[in-house]
Amino acid sequence: MQEEHDDIYIKFYKGELTDSEFEQLKNSGEMKVLEKVLSEPYTWKLPAVKSSYTEFKQNKLVNKSKKNRGWMRIAASIAIIIGLTTFSYLRFFNITTISTGAGESLAITLPDGCEVLLNGNSTISYNNWNWKTNREVEMNGQAYFDISVKGPFHVSFNGGAVDVVGTEFDILSHNNTNIIKCFEGTVDVTFTEETYRLNHNMGVRNFVSGAEKEFEFEGQKSNWITDYTQFNNAPLEEVISALSLRYDFEFKTNKIPIETLTFTGRFPNNDALTALDMVFEPMSITYTKTGDTVILK
Repeated sequence: MQEEHDDIYIKFYKGELTDSEFEQLKNSGEMKVLEKVLSEPYTWKLPAVKSSYTEFKQNKLVNKSKKNRGWMRIAASIAIIIGLTTFSYLRFFNITTISTGAGESLAITLPDGCEVLLNGNSTISYNNWNWKTNREVEMNGQAYFDISVKGPFHVSFNGGAVDVVGTEFDILSHNNTNIIKCFEGTVDVTFTEETYRLNHNMGVRNFVSGAEKEFEFEGQKSNWITDYTQFNNAPLEEVISALSLRYDFEFKTNKIPIETLTFTGRFPNNDALTALDMVFEPMSITYTKTGDTVILK
């Protein structure tokens, strides 16, 4: 019987549990104990260095806590596993972080088969080893999510968070601009003090220049996942943020009232100079470009 328990702990540790074994651990209460044992090494700290061995002995730590038999059995099994599978330990306990450079995009498959398309200059990170019990993603930049597996799914970004009810959605979080669009299903978007429930073709914008604002849009997919990024009566703040993200531009807007202007049109995702021309020439806005800095006039 003990060997059977050890086997299931090893499979949990390696992320190889079947659904029935996963439910078995969860219902028995051992899942929480396992997660605590496996996360505990991150809380370990070395004692402060003392000036002498005598002083160290006088101040050494004594562990007075009492462990119940179930805890000791699980801890002993995990200790053996860690000793035998150091490489596996490192692989399954590291946070997975994926990033893209300027002008790049990358398709990512999460551990449960859900898909994410990452735009340029963007980053996504998640914990691989406990994904079944904790589907949480941190991101910066822009990403399109296709969450096809039911269950809680949480995305945090600078200034807010999205909780999935079951859906396809897009998040742009860059330079104090946050824009979330729901393409299918439902998501809950939370900023500091406000939560918005978005359904099909609904979105919410949050700019540094003002409060959040809900809006409706048309389209079945995000506006940047083809060869062009397209806009329909979008705030110029949003367009500038998208340009900055895609091509790693730093914009200086001077006295241009970008918070009051809107843009309808598109720019290419593979030609920075053409992108600038296609946005600003129709709006009669001139610009100068030095390196990655774009000054609007």
